[in-house]
Amino acid sequence: MAVVLKHPAKFDNQVHVDIQIRADLNVSSYVACRQVTGYLVDNVSDHLSGETPDLVVDGERLLWRVPVALYLTSRGRVGQIGTIDVDAQTCQLQITPSLIEDIEHRAHVALSLYPSYVNGSNCAVK
Repeated sequence: MAVVLKHPAKFDNQVHVDIQIRADLNVSSYVACRQVTGYLVDNVSDHLSGETPDLVVDGERLLWRVPVALYLTSRGRVGQIGTIDVDAQTCQLQITPSLIEDIEHRAHVALSLYPSYVNGSNCAVK
């Protein structure tokens, strides 16, 4: 698991990072991943899945940043097409319509490499 700090910093030639965070996570990385996958399957496509997330420190909030991957039945994993953040305290997905549109667009771009999935009844993404 990687930890990502979302704060712009100005560094000269040296960097010293000393981090100590003490927090109870109400949501495990596994649960966050399952929540994202469930949302994607129910609302976008059953060819999308969440993968192992990173823990992101965003100010006072802790988020699981879950990579979204596109899978094709005959090809397996095509690649990562986005991320969805999950609040590590409340399990609320940080989703906006524009985020979902972006994920769908990236899926269609990735699918353009596989014409049989774009044309006809095999379309993998709504």
